[in-house]
Amino acid sequence: MSGGFTEIVSGLAQEVGITRFWANRLEVSNGALTGNTTGEIVDRAFKEKALRALAQELDIPMERTVALGDGANDLDMIHAAGIGVAFNAKPIVQEQAPYAVNGSMMGVLDIIDS
Repeated sequence: MSGGFTEIVSGLAQEVGITRFWANRLEVSNGALTGNTTGEIVDRAFKEKALRALAQELDIPMERTVALGDGANDLDMIHAAGIGVAFNAKPIVQEQAPYAVNGSMMGVLDIIDS
């Protein structure tokens, strides 16, 4: 889940093999960006709700989920997950998350494997 925009995230997701993601959508009218977004905004509440819905859909108990985030809008999702990680995050997120990793994703894998 990204607070970014589908128009950017979709290419990155495809490049690394991610098949499912949520991001904000930019509104286009007559082939030009309007400066507005369309659809539901991917905000703090949305991220937690989407994590819970995906876990339920895939029949994964919440205690077996993992959430990574770097901003305050990720905190609800981080706290809802079985393993919540502040990843290269702002100080407030690092203070409030159960785990914090700075640097490599390998640090996150160490937490998951423990």
